Amino acid sequence: MEEIFQFIVKLIVPIVMAVIALCSVLKGKLSTAQKRSLEYERISKLSYDLYKNHNDESLKKISEDFGYAAITKDNFLTPEQRKALVKSVEPTKDLEKFLKAKDLVEIHTSPLKPLAFKWKNKKFNSNVKYYISQAIRGFLYFIGGAIASLPLTYDQVMPVYITQRLVKQPDYIVVLLGGYFFALGFGIAYFSLSSGVKLVIAKELIEKHQDGHKN
Repeated sequence: MEEIFQFIVKLIVPIVMAVIALCSVLKGKLSTAQKRSLEYERISKLSYDLYKNHNDESLKKISEDFGYAAITKDNFLTPEQRKALVKSVEPTKDLEKFLKAKDLVEIHTSPLKPLAFKWKNKKFNSNVKYYISQAIRGFLYFIGGAIASLPLTYDQVMPVYITQRLVKQPDYIVVLLGGYFFALGFGIAYFSLSSGVKLVIAKELIEKHQDGHKN
């Protein structure tokens, strides 16, 4: 019995630790982005106040650059990319979508095309590969859902000899095993769905600003 318990714990602990670490990273990213935006806003206002007092054009440029950076909540775009994003016909919608899909797309600017988005991973230029990737994510989503629901469907999906052994186990073993399946399935389903939604958003951005779209 002790060996079974240790085996289950070895399965659960790494997953729980990974989920905690991932949640911490995501929370840290959101917090950092918000702090960065507020800091850029503060620097922009300070630079502009100095510009008004000293009439120094370099301070005005700094104020503008940090102002655009505060709006776009980034420290990785070029000034041209920030301005192009802010000057979009629908800057609020485009900015919100870009912040969600920035890991998948990059901004391109040119005299003839002030704002365009392109895939970072060139394989998505092919609609076939794009839809195959989405199909895989959809499949993993349902697999995750099925795994998460296992604790409720032991009798229907598991062989009889396994369910008979489960019935003989202490309640805490069954609970731990159910928690393991739920955490594993929920994690797979959530990240598959999140990844698929980001792909959809990225594709919408790219198609919206393709050649021929009025910006």
